[in-house]
Amino acid sequence: MKLILYVIVISLLIGCSAPGSLSGNSNANIAAVKIDLPTIQCVMCQEVITDGLIAMDGVQTAYVNLNEEKVLVKYDKSKIALNDLNQTITKLGYQAGDVPENAEAYNNLPGCCKLPQDR
Repeated sequence: MKLILYVIVISLLIGCSAPGSLSGNSNANIAAVKIDLPTIQCVMCQEVITDGLIAMDGVQTAYVNLNEEKVLVKYDKSKIALNDLNQTITKLGYQAGDVPENAEAYNNLPGCCKLPQDR
């Protein structure tokens, strides 16, 4: 019984000493969003979108799921907005949800990244 109590007390002490726990700062500005990528075609598309999003100040992670045709982005809402994420994707040449890709950027993509009818 004493061992269980000891483990609980230690767990509480460790949990309360975690960064941000005493200040109540769980960073409410961090958000996660899934964005549809209906025009992605290949692993190169995956890399281009991931690299483009990660380069943005405020983006913590970006994971493109090629099978689902979606990107999961974890970002700081105090630094960037969802619209900024969509605009970055479209400037890379890909459609982001309902926002169409930048035509010039799309035309400059490698053949494997273009839709089959455009290859």
